[in-house]
Amino acid sequence: QIPSELGLLSKLQVLDLSRQPLTGTLPRELGNMTSIEHITMIENGLRGTIPSELGRCANLKSLELFQNNLRGEVSDSICDLRADPYSLEVLAVDCVNEVSCPPGCCTFCF
Repeated sequence: QIPSELGLLSKLQVLDLSRQPLTGTLPRELGNMTSIEHITMIENGLRGTIPSELGRCANLKSLELFQNNLRGEVSDSICDLRADPYSLEVLAVDCVNEVSCPPGCCTFCF
């Protein structure tokens, strides 16, 4: 389980929790990490949806959440980070079958 308290780390820039025995959902509080630039959580057992609150992470450059059990749709608030003046360059999710990604939003689909 990812603790919601991670959202209190407002100065954290890189969060890599890949290949860990993580289960549960992505906490909405991750959207409070205002300095975060890279979130990588690949090859875990995460489930649920990708919280739209991540769209508040205005400095986010990469969001990699593939090879999990996430479902649903990538929200407009996250896709908006791909446009100027924001800098989201990499958005990689399991969007072939599990996650719906609006056109032009996801950069890599697995």
